[in-house]
Amino acid sequence: MPESAVRRYPSILAVCFQPIPVPHKLITKRASPPVEWSRNGQWGHVKKTGDSRIYPSASCKSFLNTVHTPNFARHATRTQTLRNSMIRFILTATLLLTAITIQSRAQSTMNIDSLRKEAESNNAEAQFNLGYLYYIGDGVPMSKTEAVKWYTKAAKQGNADAQTNLGYMYDIGEGVTMNKTEAIKWYTKAAEQGNANAQYNLGTMYQKGESVLMNKTEAIKWYTKAAEQGYAQAQFNLAVMYNNGDGLPRSMTEAVKWYSKAAEQGFSQAQFNLAVMYENGTGVTKNSTEAVKWYIKAAEQGLVEAQYNLGTIYYKGEGILMSKVEALKWYTRAAEQGYASAQNNVGLMYANGEGVPMNKVEAVKWYTRAAEQGFAQAQFNLAFMYANGEGVPMNKSEAVNWYMKAAEQGFVQAQFNLAVTYHMGEGVPMNTSEALKWYTVAAKEGLAQAQFNLGLVYFKGEGVPVNKKEAAKWYTKAAEQGFALAQNNLAVMYERGEGVPMNKKVSLKWYAKSAVQGNVNSQYNVGLRYYVGEGVPRNMTEAVKWFTKAAEQGDFLSCNTLSGIHNNKSSGHYNPVKAYAYLLVVKELLISVSKKNSNREYTNLNQVRNKLSHKEIADGEALAQQLLKNINKPEK
Repeated sequence: MPESAVRRYPSILAVCFQPIPVPHKLITKRASPPVEWSRNGQWGHVKKTGDSRIYPSASCKSFLNTVHTPNFARHATRTQTLRNSMIRFILTATLLLTAITIQSRAQSTMNIDSLRKEAESNNAEAQFNLGYLYYIGDGVPMSKTEAVKWYTKAAKQGNADAQTNLGYMYDIGEGVTMNKTEAIKWYTKAAEQGNANAQYNLGTMYQKGESVLMNKTEAIKWYTKAAEQGYAQAQFNLAVMYNNGDGLPRSMTEAVKWYSKAAEQGFSQAQFNLAVMYENGTGVTKNSTEAVKWYIKAAEQGLVEAQYNLGTIYYKGEGILMSKVEALKWYTRAAEQGYASAQNNVGLMYANGEGVPMNKVEAVKWYTRAAEQGFAQAQFNLAFMYANGEGVPMNKSEAVNWYMKAAEQGFVQAQFNLAVTYHMGEGVPMNTSEALKWYTVAAKEGLAQAQFNLGLVYFKGEGVPVNKKEAAKWYTKAAEQGFALAQNNLAVMYERGEGVPMNKKVSLKWYAKSAVQGNVNSQYNVGLRYYVGEGVPRNMTEAVKWFTKAAEQGDFLSCNTLSGIHNNKSSGHYNPVKAYAYLLVVKELLISVSKKNSNREYTNLNQVRNKLSHKEIADGEALAQQLLKNINKPEK
């Protein structure tokens, strides 16, 4: 082997211990808290708990595997959880019209006394109106008991609105002991008369199986009757059932049809789901413009999932002109409603200066809000900020605290970084056993960096006995995922026969894979294989190619070997100018490492220089300067 060509066995102890920030693109839609029906007829998050109507959606997917996701499905048809006492609230269009009628009468000749007389004379409409006044406390003291009394009188005479309201009061136990059976009885009487509210509420009870055997067929029947009358909630629920094949054959076309009808009435959840259908081309021709249109409508009504997805669409420029400013606007609106995914993304945009001037303090603020909700990705990002003192004073202990919270939720990058902190003793006492534990957890989840570091731990015997076979096993897993450092180290182990049978051919395979990715040690060793013809036919052109790639990264041995090749007339690559240039680079690299040169390097340099003309010397020096300029980090 030529003197300049020395076999390179790179340090097997190279460690990839840098934290891994989660790319923004991996932040995707995650499941949100239930959205419930409020008494003012608007949709929003209601902290109060209670009886609920649940519409399960088999197609609904949660985001955070995420991580992120890995690339995860960002959108999913939304499953609604509707609070029973809210969704069946009686103040519908019909009842509001009745209220207007009462007010109109009050403004003319009708008063409470005359209304009461009519009610006592068995006038069903008057009985209903008097019940309504007692229910809301308008002109009479509020009394749910009196409301039940007068609703009952009107209901027994067949007044459908009274039957609906009486069913509601039995349903939730207002003014009367809760009695679901009575509720169903009165809902049924009103529903059979065509009352859409009653039909809808009856459908929910059959779907849930409340005081009646669960019967999806009956639920669909009553939802359909209400939907055909234009009742938006029923249209939405019917769409969800078609969407999921719940009680009837699955039909995305029918789902789109009913989502559209509800969406056109301004029903925000239907607008959101319709947007999802258009975005994914489910049950309808894929149409990004239509998707954006419906997302905007839902988002403008305050639907947090729509705001979040609209932010993502603007961020990526999907079906709309990319705008980081608009993305931040919609993410912020969702974030201000407490949506953790959006809070995390707002933090990322401030941290990266996307759509807004970079502001690490603001980034920490939003990461913290999401992290305190238990959002693992934000916990990881917040830990990263504490670890590096970005937007907050550096605090390694606090970083460990947040890494731990995310790691315990299975967030693999946090598990890796937590292992690193224990390995290095940053923010916690050095603990190789804990490092091994978390490396193993992350490695088993498939994280290549963790697999690589676990291989290093077994190779060195840190916290465990030295086990070259186990080291090779984990290097192989990381190498098969394309992790260049693992490929390089695995190649070394095959070359030496450490932990695996010696196999020069397999060794070259892994060197080549690592070299293609820019690993300087592998580039040198591939060049060396071609240079000496070991495992492959000798090929000086290929050798020069790989030595050059390594030399461009400041590899001393590659530069030294190239100087010898270019100074050798029989090499087929004789070029004294390049030989001189590479020797100049070698000289500078030696200075950068040890501040001194050996006599041999000076002798070689002078010998080559003495053969050159003044122009060739100038050309060689210019080439050397260019080579040094391209070297970012001289090898130490």
